Amino acid sequence: MLGHGLASAGKKEDAPKILDQLVERSKTRYVPSYWVAVVYNGFKERDQVLKWLYRAHEERSSWLVWCIVEPRFDWLRSDPEFSSLMSAMKFP
Repeated sequence: MLGHGLASAGKKEDAPKILDQLVERSKTRYVPSYWVAVVYNGFKERDQVLKWLYRAHEERSSWLVWCIVEPRFDWLRSDPEFSSLMSAMKFP
């Protein structure tokens, strides 16, 4: 959440540090891909958000249930690839 907040606030020096920590930590223990997607979402980096959401889908992450209602993802709702992912999860 801190990474998303910093990215959304335009903290260009601080937010990538949080992201780097998450990715580095994911090499030795479980870090939900959904949370990495949330940080990239703060940067509005479409390709990275979708990449990590697809990884979360492969992990069968329970966090994905929030995608359909999470306001942070509103800017992606009309994106065909995002819609396709929601459909693949059988979300309405």
